Amino acid sequence: MGLIEEDRPEEAVSELRRSLAGDPDFLDGHFEMARCLRRMGQYRNAFPHVDACVANLPEDWEALKEAAEIRFLAGEVEKATPLFETLHEIDPEDEDIASTWVAISLVHEGPKKALKRARSCLEANPNWVGGHLYLGNIQEINGRLVEAEEAYQRALDLMPDHHGARENLERLKAGSPLETSPLGLTYDGIFLSECGRLRNEGYLGRAAELMEYWRERFPEHPLYRRMLVEIYRDQGQFHLALQLLHESDESERLDPQWRFLEARLLLDSGKTDEAVGILEELREEMKFDPAFQECRAEALLASARLEEALQAAEQGLEIEPSHAGIWFLLAKIQKRLERNEDCHQSLEKTILFDPQHVGANFALGIEHLQEGRDRQAVDPLRKVVDREPDRVEGWRHLAIALSRLKEYEAAVEPWSQVMRLAPGDSQASGNLEKIQRLLKQSNK
Repeated sequence: MGLIEEDRPEEAVSELRRSLAGDPDFLDGHFEMARCLRRMGQYRNAFPHVDACVANLPEDWEALKEAAEIRFLAGEVEKATPLFETLHEIDPEDEDIASTWVAISLVHEGPKKALKRARSCLEANPNWVGGHLYLGNIQEINGRLVEAEEAYQRALDLMPDHHGARENLERLKAGSPLETSPLGLTYDGIFLSECGRLRNEGYLGRAAELMEYWRERFPEHPLYRRMLVEIYRDQGQFHLALQLLHESDESERLDPQWRFLEARLLLDSGKTDEAVGILEELREEMKFDPAFQECRAEALLASARLEEALQAAEQGLEIEPSHAGIWFLLAKIQKRLERNEDCHQSLEKTILFDPQHVGANFALGIEHLQEGRDRQAVDPLRKVVDREPDRVEGWRHLAIALSRLKEYEAAVEPWSQVMRLAPGDSQASGNLEKIQRLLKQSNK
Protein backbone atom coordinates (compact mmCIF):
# COMPACT_ATOMS: atom_id res chain seq x y z
CA MET A 1 0.00 0.00 0.00
CA GLY A 2 1.97 2.98 -1.31
CA LEU A 3 -0.44 5.53 0.18
CA ILE A 4 0.10 4.12 3.68
CA GLU A 5 3.86 4.20 3.23
CA GLU A 6 3.58 7.76 1.90
CA ASP A 7 1.75 8.82 5.06
CA ARG A 8 -1.59 9.50 3.33
CA PRO A 9 -4.08 7.49 5.42
CA GLU A 10 -7.23 9.28 4.21
CA GLU A 11 -6.47 8.41 0.58
CA ALA A 12 -5.45 4.90 1.61
CA VAL A 13 -8.87 4.40 3.25
CA SER A 14 -10.64 5.35 0.00
CA GLU A 15 -8.50 2.92 -1.98
CA LEU A 16 -9.00 0.14 0.57
CA ARG A 17 -12.77 0.64 0.51
CA ARG A 18 -12.74 0.04 -3.24
CA SER A 19 -10.58 -3.08 -2.80
CA LEU A 20 -12.83 -4.50 -0.07
CA ALA A 21 -15.98 -3.78 -2.09
CA GLY A 22 -14.56 -6.04 -4.80
CA ASP A 23 -13.21 -8.65 -2.39
CA PRO A 24 -14.86 -8.60 1.08
CA ASP A 25 -12.64 -11.51 2.21
CA PHE A 26 -9.38 -9.64 1.55
CA LEU A 27 -7.96 -9.98 5.09
CA ASP A 28 -4.83 -7.92 4.49
CA GLY A 29 -7.13 -5.16 3.28
CA HIS A 30 -9.21 -5.38 6.47
CA PHE A 31 -6.06 -5.23 8.59
CA GLU A 32 -4.63 -2.20 6.78
CA MET A 33 -8.04 -0.51 6.88
CA ALA A 34 -8.19 -0.99 10.65
CA ARG A 35 -4.70 0.48 11.04
CA CYS A 36 -5.55 3.50 8.88
CA LEU A 37 -8.81 4.17 10.72
CA ARG A 38 -7.03 3.89 14.05
CA ARG A 39 -4.37 6.25 12.75
CA MET A 40 -7.11 8.83 12.22
CA GLY A 41 -8.75 8.10 15.59
CA GLN A 42 -11.81 6.39 14.04
CA TYR A 43 -11.80 3.43 16.40
CA ARG A 44 -15.43 2.36 16.09
CA ASN A 45 -15.28 2.45 12.31
CA ALA A 46 -12.39 -0.01 12.59
CA PHE A 47 -14.42 -2.62 14.53
CA PRO A 48 -15.75 -4.64 11.55
CA HIS A 49 -12.28 -4.80 10.05
CA VAL A 50 -10.47 -6.05 13.16
CA ASP A 51 -13.36 -8.43 13.83
CA ALA A 52 -12.95 -9.92 10.35
CA CYS A 53 -9.23 -10.43 10.99
CA VAL A 54 -9.70 -12.01 14.43
CA ALA A 55 -12.51 -14.29 13.22
CA ASN A 56 -10.39 -15.64 10.37
CA LEU A 57 -6.95 -15.42 11.99
CA PRO A 58 -7.62 -16.17 15.68
CA GLU A 59 -3.93 -16.65 16.53
CA ASP A 60 -2.43 -13.89 14.40
CA TRP A 61 -0.43 -11.74 16.82
CA GLU A 62 -0.60 -8.44 14.91
CA ALA A 63 -4.32 -8.73 14.20
CA LEU A 64 -5.13 -9.60 17.83
CA LYS A 65 -2.97 -6.76 19.15
CA GLU A 66 -4.57 -4.21 16.84
CA ALA A 67 -8.04 -5.47 17.76
CA ALA A 68 -7.30 -5.38 21.51
CA GLU A 69 -5.90 -1.86 21.42
CA ILE A 70 -8.66 -0.47 19.20
CA ARG A 71 -11.40 -1.98 21.39
CA PHE A 72 -9.72 -0.65 24.52
CA LEU A 73 -9.19 2.88 23.17
CA ALA A 74 -12.86 2.97 22.16
CA GLY A 75 -13.82 2.15 25.75
CA GLU A 76 -14.90 -1.45 25.13
CA VAL A 77 -12.84 -2.83 27.99
CA GLU A 78 -14.84 -6.05 28.39
CA LYS A 79 -14.15 -7.00 24.77
CA ALA A 80 -10.52 -5.88 24.89
CA THR A 81 -9.56 -7.81 28.04
CA PRO A 82 -9.94 -11.37 26.62
CA LEU A 83 -7.98 -10.29 23.54
CA PHE A 84 -5.09 -9.16 25.76
CA GLU A 85 -5.38 -12.47 27.63
CA THR A 86 -5.10 -14.40 24.36
CA LEU A 87 -2.06 -12.34 23.39
CA HIS A 88 -0.46 -13.20 26.72
CA GLU A 89 -1.19 -16.90 26.19
CA ILE A 90 0.44 -16.78 22.73
CA ASP A 91 3.56 -15.04 24.02
CA PRO A 92 3.77 -15.13 27.84
CA GLU A 93 7.18 -13.44 27.78
CA ASP A 94 5.96 -10.26 26.10
CA GLU A 95 6.24 -7.85 29.03
CA ASP A 96 4.41 -4.96 27.33
CA ILE A 97 1.31 -7.10 26.80
CA ALA A 98 1.54 -8.51 30.33
CA SER A 99 1.86 -4.99 31.78
CA THR A 100 -1.17 -3.74 29.86
CA TRP A 101 -3.27 -6.79 30.77
CA VAL A 102 -2.51 -6.47 34.49
CA ALA A 103 -2.98 -2.68 34.48
CA ILE A 104 -6.39 -2.94 32.80
CA SER A 105 -7.39 -5.65 35.24
CA LEU A 106 -6.42 -3.52 38.25
CA VAL A 107 -8.39 -0.48 37.08
CA HIS A 108 -11.47 -2.25 35.72
CA GLU A 109 -11.66 -5.59 37.57
CA GLY A 110 -10.17 -4.67 40.94
CA PRO A 111 -7.05 -5.67 42.91
CA LYS A 112 -8.08 -9.28 43.60
CA LYS A 113 -8.47 -10.12 39.91
CA ALA A 114 -5.34 -8.14 39.09
CA LEU A 115 -3.40 -10.15 41.68
CA LYS A 116 -4.44 -13.35 39.93
CA ARG A 117 -3.37 -11.92 36.56
CA ALA A 118 0.01 -10.77 37.90
CA ARG A 119 0.72 -14.17 39.44
CA SER A 120 -0.22 -15.88 36.18
CA CYS A 121 2.21 -13.64 34.28
CA LEU A 122 5.01 -14.34 36.77
CA GLU A 123 4.44 -18.08 36.59
CA ALA A 124 5.07 -17.85 32.86
CA ASN A 125 7.94 -15.36 33.18
CA PRO A 126 9.41 -15.59 36.72
CA ASN A 127 12.32 -13.23 35.97
CA TRP A 128 10.09 -10.34 34.92
CA VAL A 129 11.30 -7.52 37.19
CA GLY A 130 8.40 -5.21 36.39
CA GLY A 131 5.96 -8.01 37.16
CA HIS A 132 7.31 -8.38 40.71
CA LEU A 133 7.08 -4.61 41.13
CA TYR A 134 3.46 -4.68 39.95
CA LEU A 135 2.76 -7.61 42.27
CA GLY A 136 4.13 -5.57 45.18
CA ASN A 137 1.87 -2.64 44.28
CA ILE A 138 -1.21 -4.87 44.13
CA GLN A 139 -0.34 -6.57 47.42
CA GLU A 140 -0.06 -3.14 49.05
CA ILE A 141 -3.44 -2.12 47.66
CA ASN A 142 -4.85 -5.36 49.11
CA GLY A 143 -3.27 -4.49 52.48
CA ARG A 144 -0.83 -7.43 52.40
CA LEU A 145 2.34 -5.53 53.28
CA VAL A 146 4.56 -8.54 54.07
CA GLU A 147 3.84 -10.05 50.66
CA ALA A 148 4.39 -6.63 49.05
CA GLU A 149 7.83 -6.37 50.68
CA GLU A 150 8.72 -9.84 49.42
CA ALA A 151 7.71 -8.88 45.87
CA TYR A 152 9.78 -5.67 45.91
CA GLN A 153 12.75 -7.56 47.33
CA ARG A 154 12.45 -10.18 44.58
CA ALA A 155 12.48 -7.42 41.94
CA LEU A 156 15.58 -5.93 43.56
CA ASP A 157 17.29 -9.33 43.71
CA LEU A 158 16.73 -9.75 39.98
CA MET A 159 17.96 -6.23 39.18
CA PRO A 160 19.93 -4.65 42.06
CA ASP A 161 20.10 -1.22 40.42
CA HIS A 162 16.35 -1.01 39.68
CA HIS A 163 15.36 2.41 41.02
CA GLY A 164 11.62 1.70 41.26
CA ALA A 165 12.07 -1.53 43.21
CA ARG A 166 14.51 0.07 45.67
CA GLU A 167 12.34 3.16 46.11
CA ASN A 168 9.19 1.13 46.79
CA LEU A 169 10.98 -1.18 49.21
CA GLU A 170 12.47 1.71 51.20
CA ARG A 171 9.15 3.57 51.20
CA LEU A 172 7.26 0.51 52.44
CA LYS A 173 9.79 -0.13 55.23
CA ALA A 174 9.50 3.53 56.25
CA GLY A 175 5.73 3.14 56.56
CA SER A 176 4.91 5.60 53.76
CA PRO A 177 1.80 4.89 51.65
CA LEU A 178 1.80 3.99 47.97
CA GLU A 179 1.05 7.18 46.01
CA THR A 180 2.00 6.47 42.39
CA SER A 181 1.70 2.95 41.05
CA PRO A 182 3.73 1.86 38.02
CA LEU A 183 0.59 0.05 36.93
CA GLY A 184 -1.27 3.35 36.95
CA LEU A 185 1.45 4.89 34.81
CA THR A 186 1.20 1.96 32.39
CA TYR A 187 -2.56 2.42 32.11
CA ASP A 188 -2.31 6.18 31.64
CA GLY A 189 0.47 5.77 29.12
CA ILE A 190 -1.83 3.94 26.71
CA PHE A 191 -4.16 6.95 26.33
CA LEU A 192 -1.56 9.67 26.65
CA SER A 193 0.64 8.07 24.01
CA GLU A 194 -2.25 7.55 21.59
CA CYS A 195 -3.61 11.02 22.24
CA GLY A 196 -0.17 12.56 21.78
CA ARG A 197 0.20 10.77 18.45
CA LEU A 198 -3.18 12.03 17.21
CA ARG A 199 -2.27 15.52 18.33
CA ASN A 200 1.14 15.47 16.63
CA GLU A 201 -0.35 14.16 13.38
CA GLY A 202 -2.95 16.94 13.27
CA TYR A 203 -6.07 14.97 14.29
CA LEU A 204 -6.88 17.43 17.06
CA GLY A 205 -10.63 16.82 17.03
CA ARG A 206 -10.14 13.07 17.45
CA ALA A 207 -7.51 13.63 20.14
CA ALA A 208 -9.96 15.84 22.03
CA GLU A 209 -12.75 13.24 21.69
CA LEU A 210 -10.49 10.49 23.03
CA MET A 211 -9.32 12.52 26.01
CA GLU A 212 -12.80 13.88 26.78
CA TYR A 213 -14.19 10.33 26.79
CA TRP A 214 -11.61 9.00 29.23
CA ARG A 215 -11.67 12.11 31.37
CA GLU A 216 -15.41 11.55 31.93
CA ARG A 217 -14.44 8.22 33.50
CA PHE A 218 -11.60 9.72 35.55
CA PRO A 219 -12.58 13.39 36.02
CA GLU A 220 -9.95 14.22 38.65
CA HIS A 221 -7.01 12.75 36.77
CA PRO A 222 -4.39 15.54 36.42
CA LEU A 223 -2.54 14.02 33.45
CA TYR A 224 -5.75 13.65 31.44
CA ARG A 225 -6.72 17.21 32.32
CA ARG A 226 -3.30 18.49 31.28
CA MET A 227 -3.42 16.71 27.92
CA LEU A 228 -6.91 18.06 27.21
CA VAL A 229 -5.81 21.60 28.10
CA GLU A 230 -2.93 21.28 25.63
CA ILE A 231 -5.26 19.99 22.89
CA TYR A 232 -7.74 22.83 23.43
CA ARG A 233 -4.81 25.24 23.18
CA ASP A 234 -3.72 23.66 19.88
CA GLN A 235 -7.30 24.08 18.62
CA GLY A 236 -7.33 27.75 19.60
CA GLN A 237 -10.06 27.12 22.20
CA PHE A 238 -8.26 29.21 24.82
CA HIS A 239 -11.37 29.93 26.89
CA LEU A 240 -12.12 26.21 27.26
CA ALA A 241 -8.47 25.47 28.05
CA LEU A 242 -8.35 28.13 30.78
CA GLN A 243 -11.68 26.99 32.23
CA LEU A 244 -10.40 23.42 32.47
CA LEU A 245 -7.07 24.57 33.87
CA HIS A 246 -8.82 26.46 36.66
CA GLU A 247 -10.63 23.27 37.72
CA SER A 248 -7.32 21.89 39.01
CA ASP A 249 -6.77 21.52 42.74
CA GLU A 250 -4.53 23.75 44.83
CA SER A 251 -1.46 21.50 44.65
CA GLU A 252 -1.61 21.55 40.84
CA ARG A 253 -2.11 25.32 40.73
CA LEU A 254 1.10 25.79 42.74
CA ASP A 255 3.12 23.70 40.30
CA PRO A 256 5.40 26.01 38.23
CA GLN A 257 4.74 24.12 34.98
CA TRP A 258 0.99 24.39 35.57
CA ARG A 259 1.29 28.17 36.17
CA PHE A 260 3.52 28.50 33.11
CA LEU A 261 0.82 26.81 31.02
CA GLU A 262 -1.72 29.27 32.43
CA ALA A 263 0.53 32.17 31.41
CA ARG A 264 0.84 30.79 27.88
CA LEU A 265 -2.94 30.48 27.62
CA LEU A 266 -3.47 34.01 28.90
CA LEU A 267 -0.99 35.29 26.35
CA ASP A 268 -2.75 33.31 23.59
CA SER A 269 -6.05 34.85 24.75
CA GLY A 270 -4.69 38.39 24.49
CA LYS A 271 -4.56 38.87 28.27
CA THR A 272 -0.98 40.04 28.09
CA ASP A 273 -0.74 41.88 31.41
CA GLU A 274 -2.01 38.85 33.36
CA ALA A 275 0.42 36.59 31.49
CA VAL A 276 3.36 38.90 32.21
CA GLY A 277 2.40 38.98 35.90
CA ILE A 278 2.59 35.19 36.22
CA LEU A 279 5.78 34.98 34.16
CA GLU A 280 7.49 37.56 36.37
CA GLU A 281 6.52 35.55 39.45
CA LEU A 282 8.10 32.45 37.87
CA ARG A 283 11.13 34.32 36.57
CA GLU A 284 13.67 33.07 39.11
CA GLU A 285 12.28 29.55 39.41
CA MET A 286 12.23 28.87 35.66
CA LYS A 287 15.10 31.03 34.45
CA PHE A 288 16.99 28.06 32.97
CA ASP A 289 14.04 26.86 30.85
CA PRO A 290 14.39 28.09 27.23
CA ALA A 291 10.65 27.64 26.58
CA PHE A 292 9.93 29.90 29.55
CA GLN A 293 12.34 32.57 28.30
CA GLU A 294 10.77 32.37 24.83
CA CYS A 295 7.27 32.84 26.25
CA ARG A 296 8.43 35.66 28.53
CA ALA A 297 10.14 37.44 25.62
CA GLU A 298 6.97 37.07 23.53
CA ALA A 299 4.81 38.48 26.33
CA LEU A 300 7.16 41.42 26.91
CA LEU A 301 7.23 42.11 23.17
CA ALA A 302 3.42 42.16 23.14
CA SER A 303 3.57 44.65 26.05
CA ALA A 304 6.03 46.84 24.08
CA ARG A 305 8.70 46.31 26.76
CA LEU A 306 11.26 45.80 24.03
CA GLU A 307 14.55 45.98 25.92
CA GLU A 308 13.29 43.48 28.51
CA ALA A 309 12.00 41.24 25.70
CA LEU A 310 15.42 41.42 24.04
CA GLN A 311 17.12 40.41 27.27
CA ALA A 312 14.74 37.46 27.79
CA ALA A 313 15.31 36.19 24.24
CA GLU A 314 19.07 36.47 24.64
CA GLN A 315 18.88 34.57 27.94
CA GLY A 316 16.93 31.82 26.20
CA LEU A 317 19.62 31.54 23.52
CA GLU A 318 22.34 31.34 26.16
CA ILE A 319 20.56 28.22 27.45
CA GLU A 320 19.79 26.73 24.01
CA PRO A 321 21.79 28.44 21.23
CA SER A 322 20.18 26.37 18.45
CA HIS A 323 16.55 27.21 19.36
CA ALA A 324 15.11 28.42 16.03
CA GLY A 325 11.93 29.76 17.63
CA ILE A 326 13.85 32.09 19.94
CA TRP A 327 16.10 33.30 17.10
CA PHE A 328 12.97 34.23 15.13
CA LEU A 329 11.46 35.98 18.13
CA LEU A 330 14.74 37.86 18.60
CA ALA A 331 14.54 38.96 14.95
CA LYS A 332 11.04 40.36 15.53
CA ILE A 333 12.21 42.28 18.60
CA GLN A 334 15.23 43.66 16.72
CA LYS A 335 12.93 44.71 13.87
CA ARG A 336 10.79 46.69 16.32
CA LEU A 337 13.96 48.28 17.71
CA GLU A 338 15.00 49.15 14.13
CA ARG A 339 18.19 47.10 14.42
CA ASN A 340 17.86 45.89 10.86
CA GLU A 341 21.30 44.33 10.42
CA ASP A 342 20.90 42.36 13.66
CA CYS A 343 17.40 41.33 12.54
CA HIS A 344 18.77 40.01 9.24
CA GLN A 345 21.42 37.95 11.03
CA SER A 346 18.83 36.52 13.44
CA LEU A 347 16.60 35.48 10.52
CA GLU A 348 19.54 33.69 8.93
CA LYS A 349 20.26 31.97 12.25
CA THR A 350 16.62 30.86 12.43
CA ILE A 351 16.86 29.27 9.00
CA LEU A 352 20.24 27.74 9.82
CA PHE A 353 18.63 25.79 12.68
CA ASP A 354 15.26 25.25 10.96
CA PRO A 355 15.60 25.56 7.15
CA GLN A 356 11.82 25.25 6.61
CA HIS A 357 10.79 27.84 9.25
CA VAL A 358 7.83 29.56 7.56
CA GLY A 359 7.93 32.86 9.46
CA ALA A 360 11.66 33.38 9.00
CA ASN A 361 11.63 32.44 5.31
CA PHE A 362 8.71 34.78 4.66
CA ALA A 363 10.37 37.66 6.53
CA LEU A 364 13.67 37.07 4.73
CA GLY A 365 11.90 36.90 1.35
CA ILE A 366 10.13 40.21 2.03
CA GLU A 367 13.39 41.80 3.14
CA HIS A 368 15.14 40.70 -0.07
CA LEU A 369 12.27 42.13 -2.15
CA GLN A 370 12.35 45.45 -0.30
CA GLU A 371 16.11 45.70 -0.87
CA GLY A 372 15.79 44.84 -4.56
CA ARG A 373 17.36 41.38 -4.19
CA ASP A 374 14.64 39.67 -6.22
CA ARG A 375 16.65 36.56 -7.10
CA GLN A 376 17.49 35.93 -3.44
CA ALA A 377 13.82 36.32 -2.50
CA VAL A 378 12.66 33.37 -4.62
CA ASP A 379 14.07 30.45 -2.61
CA PRO A 380 12.73 31.45 0.86
CA LEU A 381 9.33 32.35 -0.60
CA ARG A 382 9.12 28.97 -2.36
CA LYS A 383 9.74 27.30 1.00
CA VAL A 384 6.85 29.29 2.46
CA VAL A 385 4.29 28.13 -0.13
CA ASP A 386 5.62 24.57 -0.06
CA ARG A 387 4.89 24.42 3.67
CA GLU A 388 1.71 26.52 3.62
CA PRO A 389 0.08 26.24 0.17
CA ASP A 390 -2.93 28.31 1.28
CA ARG A 391 -0.85 31.31 2.39
CA VAL A 392 -1.92 33.92 -0.15
CA GLU A 393 0.79 36.47 0.71
CA GLY A 394 3.46 33.83 0.20
CA TRP A 395 2.21 33.21 -3.34
CA ARG A 396 1.79 36.94 -4.00
CA HIS A 397 5.35 37.86 -3.07
CA LEU A 398 6.78 34.87 -4.93
CA ALA A 399 4.82 36.03 -7.99
CA ILE A 400 6.17 39.57 -7.58
CA ALA A 401 9.76 38.31 -7.36
CA LEU A 402 9.42 36.14 -10.48
CA SER A 403 7.63 38.91 -12.40
CA ARG A 404 10.41 41.38 -11.59
CA LEU A 405 12.93 38.82 -12.84
CA LYS A 406 10.87 38.57 -16.06
CA GLU A 407 10.46 34.83 -15.49
CA TYR A 408 6.92 35.06 -16.74
CA GLU A 409 6.19 31.38 -17.31
CA ALA A 410 7.24 30.61 -13.74
CA ALA A 411 5.17 33.55 -12.45
CA VAL A 412 1.90 32.23 -13.92
CA GLU A 413 1.39 29.58 -11.23
CA PRO A 414 1.87 31.85 -8.17
CA TRP A 415 -0.40 34.55 -9.63
CA SER A 416 -2.97 31.82 -10.40
CA GLN A 417 -2.70 30.60 -6.80
CA VAL A 418 -3.37 34.13 -5.55
CA MET A 419 -6.51 34.15 -7.72
CA ARG A 420 -7.53 30.78 -6.30
CA LEU A 421 -7.18 31.99 -2.72
CA ALA A 422 -8.47 35.53 -3.32
CA PRO A 423 -10.76 35.39 -6.40
CA GLY A 424 -11.42 39.14 -6.55
CA ASP A 425 -7.79 40.20 -6.24
CA SER A 426 -7.22 42.97 -8.82
CA GLN A 427 -3.42 42.90 -8.55
CA ALA A 428 -3.33 39.18 -9.36
CA SER A 429 -5.86 39.35 -12.20
CA GLY A 430 -4.16 42.39 -13.76
CA ASN A 431 -0.69 40.88 -13.63
CA LEU A 432 -1.89 37.50 -14.85
CA GLU A 433 -3.56 39.08 -17.89
CA LYS A 434 -0.43 41.12 -18.61
CA ILE A 435 1.88 38.08 -18.33
CA GLN A 436 -0.35 35.91 -20.50
CA ARG A 437 -0.38 38.66 -23.13
CA LEU A 438 3.44 38.92 -23.05
CA LEU A 439 3.82 35.15 -23.32
CA LYS A 440 1.42 35.06 -26.26
CA GLN A 441 3.41 37.76 -28.07
CA SER A 442 6.73 36.02 -27.43
CA ASN A 443 5.39 32.79 -28.92
CA LYS A 444 4.42 34.40 -32.22
